[in-house]
Amino acid sequence: MMGLLASTIAASLVLDNGLVTLPYFPIEISRMLATGPWASRVFLTYVALFTAYCGASNPWHLSMGLLVLGVGLFDDVHHRAIHMGCVYALIVLVAWRVWLLSPDKLGVVGCAILLYACRIAMKIIAVWVQDRADLPDGMVAFHDRVLQLMMDGKGATPETMIMLMVGGLLQWTSFGMMCAVIPAAWTI
Repeated sequence: MMGLLASTIAASLVLDNGLVTLPYFPIEISRMLATGPWASRVFLTYVALFTAYCGASNPWHLSMGLLVLGVGLFDDVHHRAIHMGCVYALIVLVAWRVWLLSPDKLGVVGCAILLYACRIAMKIIAVWVQDRADLPDGMVAFHDRVLQLMMDGKGATPETMIMLMVGGLLQWTSFGMMCAVIPAAWTI
């Protein structure tokens, strides 16, 4: 899993010219996949190979691989409900499997979920600080405003950009922690 994340970062920043087009780094995984075709190709190829190889003999690997493919195939701009459903189902699947096979590592999963929740709070604070007004009405309007700030970055205050960077770092840390407990939980 760490190889998947590292190769996606490299493809996004180098092959898709993300160093120039992205307003900041570390940015969220979904934004990296949207930088151009190479990041998505690397991500989806890596996950498809993992799913085909490991999923054939283990239903847990197959489930995890299919959910990660769902995250990559369905972006959160056009297919938000499917994308986020796959993300949350993956978190629940990993937590459940860790609880069944390695309950001593459940604290790591709990911390990862807490960091993921902090990331969402950081995005809310970033929009509030940027606009100095009430948050947009509804989840769709809020998500659109966050995407605008993350992908464009124009007109964003330095404080807003720092908060969005911290949010991206929290997401990467959260998923990295989940990846760290997966080997103990995904024995055949």
